[in-house]
Amino acid sequence: SNVVVCEDTFETIPARCQFRYKEFYHSNFGMYSGRTAMITLRAKLSLADQMYDKFGDYDFLSQTPENFTFRVKVELGRTFYGWLCGYEGEVQIVEPQSEITAFNAYLDKMRF
Repeated sequence: SNVVVCEDTFETIPARCQFRYKEFYHSNFGMYSGRTAMITLRAKLSLADQMYDKFGDYDFLSQTPENFTFRVKVELGRTFYGWLCGYEGEVQIVEPQSEITAFNAYLDKMRF
């Protein structure tokens, strides 16, 4: 399939054999992939390291003493929404409004 066996040492690995972790990670956010979109998130400043661990390099937009805002490409769907819920409001979707609405619709499904 797409597997290439390389005999080269680490220093001389040809481009076709280099694993693109960030591309792989973003295209496989979870086992239930959704549609890919750029969104703006606001997170508690204390979560900066966790956001970097999750997303790698992201577009930093602004910072207050308590929060920071950044743009990131994500796979929207149940897995992302579940991850977001795990932060209990400490990470929030800021824009676009359509994604805030979609997340709220997801939350509405959770209520009886």
